Amino acid sequence: MNKERNNLFKNWHFLDKNFSEKKFYYLFQSALTSIALFLIFLFEDRFASGAILAGIGSTIALIFLVPHSIATHPRRVLGGHIVAILLSFIVFLLLTILFGDFSNIPLNYLRLSSVISIGFLIMIMGLTNTEHPPAAACLLGLILNGVNLERILSILGAVILLILIRFLLINRLKNLI
Repeated sequence: MNKERNNLFKNWHFLDKNFSEKKFYYLFQSALTSIALFLIFLFEDRFASGAILAGIGSTIALIFLVPHSIATHPRRVLGGHIVAILLSFIVFLLLTILFGDFSNIPLNYLRLSSVISIGFLIMIMGLTNTEHPPAAACLLGLILNGVNLERILSILGAVILLILIRFLLINRLKNLI
């Protein structure tokens, strides 16, 4: 334990030690991050939930921080979000069967559904090799705010745009971590 604690402070530094070698990539990929979010807002301005936007923002951060990571592989980015969408749709159907309209669902039932669903999401993403942690935020946003076609298409549109940007630029991007 003491060794771990000593290494924590020994390896502490304010700036990345390789910053001078990667200066261009830090600036380039940071600019691309902002441009990607701007494009998503331009085409998909209907994100009704902060959680959904946080999930998409986290996907953007991963893609431009660690573009060569397994977590940013298209199968995982798209697959994780599809699993989240399908699971939230199933939960939405079950709750609307029980309570009728979404507005009649008590908040505690939405919260309980979210708690149970997040565990299922992690299990299903692990089983299908579609692990993409930011998809969890989209799942929560859809369950807590309601599933509709507009939200689903907004998430899928944003994810496909990000995968396309990564695909086009992958040879010009470096892992910054």
